[in-house]
Amino acid sequence: MSSESSSTEDLLGYYFLKLPRELRDLVYFYLVTDSSPIVVTDVVLQPIIPHPTLAAEVLEATYTYNTFETTISHDAENASRNIWKQQAKYTKYIRHVIINTTEVGINLDACSDGSALERMEYDCTVRRPHIRKPWEDLLELPRLESLVINLQKRESAVFDWANFSPILYELRARLPQLHTTFNVSFDDILRVRWEDESWADPVPYIPMGFIDVSEMIAPPSDDDRKYVEKHLPNMRTTVSRDAVRGLLDESRAQRRSLGQYYVVKEPALLRLRMAEHYQVYKGLITDSVGACQN
Repeated sequence: MSSESSSTEDLLGYYFLKLPRELRDLVYFYLVTDSSPIVVTDVVLQPIIPHPTLAAEVLEATYTYNTFETTISHDAENASRNIWKQQAKYTKYIRHVIINTTEVGINLDACSDGSALERMEYDCTVRRPHIRKPWEDLLELPRLESLVINLQKRESAVFDWANFSPILYELRARLPQLHTTFNVSFDDILRVRWEDESWADPVPYIPMGFIDVSEMIAPPSDDDRKYVEKHLPNMRTTVSRDAVRGLLDESRAQRRSLGQYYVVKEPALLRLRMAEHYQVYKGLITDSVGACQN
């Protein structure tokens, strides 16, 4: 770079920095906002701007105004890796996140002591911490405003949620204005059955995509508590309707329309159990995790 062009850029930077920060941020918004989510990789985003102050502000704006997409795989080999990878140093700026993940079966037999909720927590924190650790990385986002979770169902008989639900509750407690969208798809379950030789359908499987079931992970209402107390006083397991039996031979549109009814049979019970499990997570109920280790 010639000294003339360098001095010109320095001069432009000097005058631009004379503008109020609010106005500069408005300019940055139009400069750095991408129409598509930015996939989190090991490559750190670095603006090619020689002026150090402007470079720092543009980098902050990039993480502030864009949506970042990452995958939670629950892989034991990568349990020690932060899901933000090389972007971890910029998590204080990130406000919009999309998580792609798959359902993980919870093993209640991992511990013989305590309630079902306490045994769930033992499986997620002691026996298999790698199924909880990636979700805890979300707690590193102090300015998170919107969170979208795309979950592929893997279990047809039940809905397993204990590895991530207390983190959602903790995020709500820390960030009351957080907007959470919870999407579910049965494509992994249905595709396997569709392509099985016993089904032998010559028509290629058409994915249903994700459907919004955010109300299922909302905090329980008083009506939820009354309903469970009256109709499900002894029920503890969040069982599901058989998605293969109910959705496999339906059209894509019908799968999307009916899918919410196959996530879990009793949404009110699910919401109540999630809230109860959060208390276990916080340690406000008898700590049987320690008892399980004895």
